[in-house]
Amino acid sequence: MKLARKMTISLIVSAVLLVVVVYLVGARETAKAAWEVGLPAFLTVGAILFGLMGFQAAAWASLERKLGHRVAYRTLLSATIVAMAGNILTPAMHGCGRTSQ
Repeated sequence: MKLARKMTISLIVSAVLLVVVVYLVGARETAKAAWEVGLPAFLTVGAILFGLMGFQAAAWASLERKLGHRVAYRTLLSATIVAMAGNILTPAMHGCGRTSQ
């Protein structure tokens, strides 16, 4: 599969997941929280997560190399992104992001 097609599918899936989470939590609550936090916080968290995913993929590459496996960095980065997305979304979906009463 070509990279452009993979990126397009990834962006569509990401957009759909974002819409589902916003729908479950509530658009008004989501907009209020985003406004309170502000753009610099979103950009900072995005940069930190991007760097963390890159370091995790590099760590996996190092571990795989020591075991005698050669896995492409791009594949490891993709797997890391999927794993982190699952980790982020799973708790948010439990109870729609609200704690139990």
